[in-house]
Amino acid sequence: QLLAVEAPEGVLLVGAPGVFLSADGKTLAYGAQRQDKKGAAVVVDVDKNVVLAQVATIQPAPIFLELSRDGKTLVTHGPPMPAIRPSALTSAPKAVATPAEAQEAMRTAQVWDVEAGKERFKARVTGMGGAVVAAAFSADGERVVVWVYDKDCITPRLNSSVARMP
Repeated sequence: QLLAVEAPEGVLLVGAPGVFLSADGKTLAYGAQRQDKKGAAVVVDVDKNVVLAQVATIQPAPIFLELSRDGKTLVTHGPPMPAIRPSALTSAPKAVATPAEAQEAMRTAQVWDVEAGKERFKARVTGMGGAVVAAAFSADGERVVVWVYDKDCITPRLNSSVARMP
């Protein structure tokens, strides 16, 4: 049986948002855009076609996400890093002024409790000028890793941080 995803009222499916299924295939999470252009994440019970959670992110759309294997915890963050072109490895980066609030949002991943529909905590990257570009859960759901892309150095690099769930 083929099922269609219909976004809840006030949420738009735009671009190529992230999408994840829980390990048992019963919970679906996807990225979307609110009408104010901010990001949103929607978590749905696939069998019942019922929205379990709808959260507003601090990042602008498109947002990307990761759903824990048990479908109980969600991580949202900004878009993945751009493709690295050979010229980027030999030339200095171009300075682009970004508002402080936008920079802060891109340096942050939000971790959500799906059942409560509430933010558990923010994982903020410190000590560098990069942005969160990916996240992953450990198999037991007790840890989350956040990958960071630092576009401000001559040779773009990835770094990561692992946090134990509080």
